[in-house]
Amino acid sequence: MLVAVASLAIPAAVRAMGAPDEPAVAIVADFANTSRDRHMIVAQAATDAVATELKKRGVYDVVSRREVDKTAAKLGIRQPYAPEDYTRIAKELGATLIVSGEVREINASIRGTERQVEVALVVRAREAETGDMLNGAAVKAIASAPGGAKSEGELGIDAAALAANRAASQMEAYQPITGTIMNSVGNGPIMLNRGVSHGVKAKQEFIVLRAGKRVGRVQARRPSSSYTELDVLENGGGIQPQDRVISLFPEPRFGR
Repeated sequence: MLVAVASLAIPAAVRAMGAPDEPAVAIVADFANTSRDRHMIVAQAATDAVATELKKRGVYDVVSRREVDKTAAKLGIRQPYAPEDYTRIAKELGATLIVSGEVREINASIRGTERQVEVALVVRAREAETGDMLNGAAVKAIASAPGGAKSEGELGIDAAALAANRAASQMEAYQPITGTIMNSVGNGPIMLNRGVSHGVKAKQEFIVLRAGKRVGRVQARRPSSSYTELDVLENGGGIQPQDRVISLFPEPRFGR
């Protein structure tokens, strides 16, 4: 099992959240195995590999699991950690993101003289307090070897490592849509200074931030070329002109 705390190397998503000089902090939780193959070793391998790849690419600075376990013990939390446990641990550590994932498929087959295993992996990065998804990936990878050279378990671990590499690459490259609210609620339709030319799509959702703090949530109603009319879904902080927005990441799908 691997649980890791990580500090984000200030990608666009974090700069957009109003913290340009402070790295975000994340917990990488144990991945689930939701495939028909119940060998947990592949899920553990995927967890380790994703944490390693995110660190190696400079997306996250992964620290010792010991610190997370120490915090869990302090809070009276025992393994295996449940989702609400990760939320408590994240709050105690000052973490703003929780990275979770699942091994969706593990498929073994024989092709000619080679044995191969395909692993389908889904990774999600969510805001720790609200659960809003800010990044993610859904990828597949195949590892193969001449028959008898490696067991299915070994090939599963290799495929998980390859999938983790691809997932981390996608998450590193992802650039959310960011923009600025142009008027306040009650003064006509809420408008965003981003539109179709910036990648905005109808019904796309955004969180609204002021000085790095969440104040609301909006949805694109009518995007034009350069501007978008918004529906207000949440307005707990009183949405105002000059508030910043960042697009939420949709549920990762294979083939995106």
